[in-house]
Amino acid sequence: MSALEILQSHVGGCREWMDKSANRCGAPAEYVLWGKLIPMKGLGPRCYDHAAKHVGQRALARGEEYALINLRELAEDLEDSL
Repeated sequence: MSALEILQSHVGGCREWMDKSANRCGAPAEYVLWGKLIPMKGLGPRCYDHAAKHVGQRALARGEEYALINLRELAEDLEDSL
């Protein structure tokens, strides 16, 4: 199991509510959104598309300026440190 898969198993899937099915998206989370400037309904683990819905694609490309954790980059850093 890769470091990314381990992180995703601990974080869980995307928590975006889907209007049509009244269920959560559930796709593997790629980002964790946090911070007071992100709307409350957008906080937590999100797949790429749903993270971009709340903070925009530009924010995802330059995450160091925003309150988000890029799980893929975190996993790569962890693997590099071993």
